[in-house]
Amino acid sequence: MPKFRIFTTILIATLISGCQFTNPIAKPLTSDKHLKTVQKIKTISESTAIAFEWLPFSDSPHIAGYKIYREELDDGKLNFRLIATLNDRIASHYVDSELNPNTSYKYTFIVFTNDNRKSTPSKPVIAKTLAMLKPIHYIIPVSNLANKTKLLWRPHQNIDVSGYIIERNDVYSKEWKKVGELNNRLNVEFIDTDLETNRAYKYRVRVKTFNGVVSNPSKIVETLTKALPKPIVDITASSELPKEIKISWRRNDDVNIQGYNIYRSKSNDGTFDLIAEVKDNSYSDQIVEDGKQMFYKVSAVDKSGLESIVSNLPIMGNTLFKPKPPKITTLKADSSEIFLKWIATDPRTLKYKIIRKKGNSWIKKDEIFFSVDKTEYLDKDVVLNQTYSYQIIAIDKFGIESIPTEKSEITLQRN
Repeated sequence: MPKFRIFTTILIATLISGCQFTNPIAKPLTSDKHLKTVQKIKTISESTAIAFEWLPFSDSPHIAGYKIYREELDDGKLNFRLIATLNDRIASHYVDSELNPNTSYKYTFIVFTNDNRKSTPSKPVIAKTLAMLKPIHYIIPVSNLANKTKLLWRPHQNIDVSGYIIERNDVYSKEWKKVGELNNRLNVEFIDTDLETNRAYKYRVRVKTFNGVVSNPSKIVETLTKALPKPIVDITASSELPKEIKISWRRNDDVNIQGYNIYRSKSNDGTFDLIAEVKDNSYSDQIVEDGKQMFYKVSAVDKSGLESIVSNLPIMGNTLFKPKPPKITTLKADSSEIFLKWIATDPRTLKYKIIRKKGNSWIKKDEIFFSVDKTEYLDKDVVLNQTYSYQIIAIDKFGIESIPTEKSEITLQRN
């Protein structure tokens, strides 16, 4: 019978008959030297177990089962101690487990009957456990990876090896945790993911065989995950640009930085949303409103996708405010014209827009716009007995308009 088939059969038989090992016959047994005993005992050894196979007395109805003894040191003397009772004559396999590796053991068997007779012991059987499965002795840890680490080793030379068990220990912790299992002797790479950044981890590897034997752990190796990029410093945001806020910062000197993330919020303590990913160390935020205030945060992102810590203190910027409206100083009329004069209140002002409305002040009627670059205007397109209202808007070099002045009304009458 092939070795693996024998061993598998032994394991199955052990599971089936395991409940019988602890149920010896209550009455004492009487020796019967004429009773045949167990013959042709074969053994298969592992590092911590020895399996037995023999020819059973299947066709002998008076046979009740078998008792197995192992020689042990007792009070300085070697004696055979009962280790198992198999209460079934057709049983033909047994596994003695939890043994020491690379150690010789001596066994003997007896047969007992239904009428409480027992045979003489069989010839002693000597079997030796195998040396402990050698662990992996050469492991290469790969550090400085983003939120992960990598282990490499050579394939185990024992062809009975079915794979490897990987265990991890967080530094400063005494607990080892199984984090992976590989099911092929030639599979010698393990990548541990979802790790913390800039964190040290310890690893060890155990070897496992097809028969379930697991080796002692390998030597311990230590890895360190990659740290986050350095936070962005010296961030500035403009306040003098029309309909635009330009954010600038000091370029990160790390050669692994591939870009920057810009976050924006309408308030200092509001939710910051990602609005742009850029390569350079500046960004222009286009905003249609004048005098619009915004808050910004910036982070650096490296080639592995790690993002730096974003500061809790945002930088404030705003688009250019509207110029201040002018101040009307003179509004007078004669029988055929109306004279309007004003003064500038903002040095940014380059020209003006005049809004004239004809009719009652609460009725929007005949609205006319005049553009001028002086600070006075003579309106001749007027008629008698009609009320006119005027508002003036200041305009800067960017075309940004101030809010209109308050309405100034006058009625044209004959002198």
